[in-house]
Amino acid sequence: MNDFTLGYQIRLLALFCRDRDFFLYYSPVINEFCFTIGFPQWVYSFITTYFKKFSSLPSQVVLEQSLRTDTTLQLLPEEAPMLDEFFGYVLNGIPAGEETWVRESAHKFAATKQIKITLNEQGPSIDEGDFDKLISALRMSSNGLSRSSRSLKDQYVFSLRNLEEIYMQGGGVKTGVGVIDNWVGGLFKKELTIVLADTNVGKSLLMCYIGGQILRQGKRVLHVTLEMSLARTLIRYFATLGDLEDKIQYNDILHLVDPTKIHEYSLRLRERYEGQFHIEELPPGKGTVEDLYRFVDKYQNPDVLIVDYLDLLAPPIRRDNKRFELGELTTAVRGLSVEGDISVLTPTQTNRAAHNRRIIGFQFVAEDYEKMRIADTVVGMGQTLEDALRHEVVLMLAKSRNTVRDKAERYIIDYSSMSFRNGRPELLQNQGPID
Repeated sequence: MNDFTLGYQIRLLALFCRDRDFFLYYSPVINEFCFTIGFPQWVYSFITTYFKKFSSLPSQVVLEQSLRTDTTLQLLPEEAPMLDEFFGYVLNGIPAGEETWVRESAHKFAATKQIKITLNEQGPSIDEGDFDKLISALRMSSNGLSRSSRSLKDQYVFSLRNLEEIYMQGGGVKTGVGVIDNWVGGLFKKELTIVLADTNVGKSLLMCYIGGQILRQGKRVLHVTLEMSLARTLIRYFATLGDLEDKIQYNDILHLVDPTKIHEYSLRLRERYEGQFHIEELPPGKGTVEDLYRFVDKYQNPDVLIVDYLDLLAPPIRRDNKRFELGELTTAVRGLSVEGDISVLTPTQTNRAAHNRRIIGFQFVAEDYEKMRIADTVVGMGQTLEDALRHEVVLMLAKSRNTVRDKAERYIIDYSSMSFRNGRPELLQNQGPID
């Protein structure tokens, strides 16, 4: 049982504690919802039993009145035995030694006044069946109560069991980009990788290419686009996922040159990758980190989250100075990688001085240098005017917490297949002029 499954079970239980009439009315919808997010049948069956017992508890009106007058964090007497029964299901399969922590954490979650307040505040979401918004609000209310993987696994500090999250990864997820795969080892869980690039150099194309290479390895990818439309982004995936025998190019798909052939190709992609790949579109400047959390919850913890791109997310708090916003935003996104136990990849914008430069380092970061401090890996993406005419780009490893840095490679961009080809070493001298 993973962290997110446990969290969902507890949150869903709290959701149903709000109003028995809600459960009875929406029972068929809830049943379908359970299976949509991966709940086993026993969870739904148990909650059905729970509500038969819950029918004798105070009504919603009484509960709302108690929230205004009661400042303690207490369970109703009738709730305690039912929660104990629920824990019997939750604790099934939990590793030995963690039962007490899970029981105390879950009990605290269900008992807090804040959870009950949140459920009442989210009344419109419940009435409208907006489960995404509801669970997002519950997740924010329960911060710090989900089972953490950051504690020691063994009572002894010097134990290999405490290193199992490293060993279980079996190395990083390969990107198809040599400067990342060969020197860093790929994309790792709980880490944030940033690609630093000027406008119109190809950072969105690189995101789609890397996403496609990850899918080819059988890994799960969630791609959130704030720059290009969902359809424009998806068509790049259609192109980059093509094999030689498919004989499909980007323009064939874009212009629907042969509808029958393109349709058959889409069916092959569906057979290969459906369920591994999810894509969402957010409006620039309005999509939030909370939306990213919601998507990660919705798609059950993908291996890699790609956000295109960082600067277009709305900051957690509006500031007078944008550079402070971007620093806080980067911190929040990296926090998502740790809390979700996933790899996060996102581009960010350079300043104007990066225009017509081959080698892109920290000195070209736009707005807030704090972005570079927070990221685990930073890859600079540069291109002179001459490079652009040759469809070439230079990628440089500007930062890596655990490996060497200042390694650069030159790639050819194949626009027909939306791919990066023939990575070869690039000298760090003779940088292009600044306009």
